[in-house]
Amino acid sequence: MPPRRPTQRDIAERAGVSTATVSYVLSGRRGGAKQPPPETRERVLRAVAETGYQLDQAGRSLRRQRTDVVALMYPAPSSPWSDRLAEELQVAAADRGLAVVALPVITGASTAAILRILRQRYIDGAVLLHDCPLDGAELAALA
Repeated sequence: MPPRRPTQRDIAERAGVSTATVSYVLSGRRGGAKQPPPETRERVLRAVAETGYQLDQAGRSLRRQRTDVVALMYPAPSSPWSDRLAEELQVAAADRGLAVVALPVITGASTAAILRILRQRYIDGAVLLHDCPLDGAELAALA
């Protein structure tokens, strides 16, 4: 049986703080509450490093109702132009705390899977190149 993944409760116990403090430090929230002292923040981050704690993105996305992922959809095969656009989009997205996934669209079977990704909100948004072979009426309904 694989070892249990560390939780925020584990981090809190190891750092000697509350789970709320751990959550505050890891989320980077700047809300109305006072920030923890630097030494508390360092203890939390040390506990994170020592335990190998990783944020549960699926749980976080569920709570926040967003994934922080944007898709770039383009007709396959890619071109130097779409590759350059993907690079620029990744830089712009990273500046905003977002990730980019590239989804080459091939007419046929992959179209249904890509529309499912959009419908089921695996991503927060999409950038489609003008010649992407997706049904315009379906895209309008999703928008």
